[in-house]
Amino acid sequence: SNVTIVNDGDAARYEKIAYIAYSEIARKTLHVCFMLGTDQNCSHCVKCCRTMINLELLGVLDQFSTFDARLLTPDNISRIFSYDEFDRDVLRSLQVLAKEKGREDIVQAIERSFRHTDRIERCWRIIRAWKQRYRLRKAAGVFEKILLRNTIL
Repeated sequence: SNVTIVNDGDAARYEKIAYIAYSEIARKTLHVCFMLGTDQNCSHCVKCCRTMINLELLGVLDQFSTFDARLLTPDNISRIFSYDEFDRDVLRSLQVLAKEKGREDIVQAIERSFRHTDRIERCWRIIRAWKQRYRLRKAAGVFEKILLRNTIL
């Protein structure tokens, strides 16, 4: 509670993670997850996945005890949902980096995640419209759960 974090600089996310990637303290304590509501990382949400991709591209993911590296698979990467253009930009930068590092598996998985997001977005527009109508609200909730069941949010 006595710590203040100030964003001082214009470094890209990858550069920030590269900066801390070799810190022994970060390897034991890095926490990015908002899903569990604890100091643990779920290693499954979008924030955990993006961070793990960064660490994997740096070659240090296996040294971070705060993540379950086994969950970073091309299949899981391909199920990441991009909420907005910012999310897509983050993934695009990771895709470029993966290409530079020769990680075609990650490049292709990110490309599949974009297609996955596009498919969901088309259906989600309809579901959101249904949620506005009282009689369709319950059905919309059911369809939304089905639509998102294999998605990393």
